[in-house]
Amino acid sequence: MKNRSIHILRLVAVFVISVLSTTLVKAQGGPLDGGGSDGDTTLVPVKLINLSVSEGIDNVTISWNTIGETQLGSYTLEKSENGSTFSGIFTTLAKNTASASYHTTIDKVNSASYFRIKATDIKGGFTYSPIKYFGGNKHGSIKFFPNPLVGNTLHISSGNLLTGKYKIVLCNTIGQRFFASEIEVASTVQDLKIGKLPVGSYNIIIFSGSTIVETKALQVN
Repeated sequence: MKNRSIHILRLVAVFVISVLSTTLVKAQGGPLDGGGSDGDTTLVPVKLINLSVSEGIDNVTISWNTIGETQLGSYTLEKSENGSTFSGIFTTLAKNTASASYHTTIDKVNSASYFRIKATDIKGGFTYSPIKYFGGNKHGSIKFFPNPLVGNTLHISSGNLLTGKYKIVLCNTIGQRFFASEIEVASTVQDLKIGKLPVGSYNIIIFSGSTIVETKALQVN
């Protein structure tokens, strides 16, 4: 009888360990909105609409919007210098509403960095947003005005950028491209005819070859 009881206890222990192991594996959610394929994104009930990184004079603002939040615990902003090893730098509680907006401002980022959002539900399951690249604060190297933009002409002052050709791409906060052009850095102010844009927030990305040298936020009224 004693041996039978021991055998039953062993079976129960194996079953409990099996259940716990399965739960832990399923809690490893994959990236939100197509950021990757690992994990089961359905376990974390939220959809990330966009993640944007905008530059201030001495800081960086990270914003993200969501829909369908239910039983979420928190969001954690994570930062990386190489795009693969991330560490958390800010955590905020989830609002658990049909749609929500979040943002946080951090100190100046001097070097190229990568950001992502980790969404964690109340049971410990989590998933990630797509990774967002930021080229680093370089205030004073290039300026665009007026900002907010009214009309369809953007004036460019190249500041202390090295002489050469640069490509300028203008996208909205979900990555849709609205304008692209090449400029030659000069000491004089240049005018860029970008056409009529819908009202909203945009990112101006400056490339030297295939390298991003600067990112600026532009508001269109």
